[in-house]
Amino acid sequence: MQFSRPIDLAVWTATRALARDLYAITAHAPFADDTSLRDRVRHSALSAMSAAADAALPAFGNDCDPRSALRDLDMLVRIAADLGYLAGNDFDRLLDRIQRALSLTGAARGRGPALGEKLVRYYV
Repeated sequence: MQFSRPIDLAVWTATRALARDLYAITAHAPFADDTSLRDRVRHSALSAMSAAADAALPAFGNDCDPRSALRDLDMLVRIAADLGYLAGNDFDRLLDRIQRALSLTGAARGRGPALGEKLVRYYV
């Protein structure tokens, strides 16, 4: 199956929605005040989008995989929650979006999700 635009990819659409949510949440205090964490979260969100789009291109497909950026985002979102930067519903929504994008990465690359791909939910 050939894709002409990134928007045709479910995984790209999922990572775009995640990035949009993260940009909105990180724009407000107290998250906005922690510029290091804010910038890292935003960078990882854009990396996931970019890798999802590149994975569909024949020239890049074998080398691009958004799962690493998505795993990084999972860790960063948990840290933000530990620091009190995220309300409970924002935390849950972001973890759900990350999990959805991860579940779509295998399908976008022509295979099912990798073993152990489901992230464990926990609350501290």
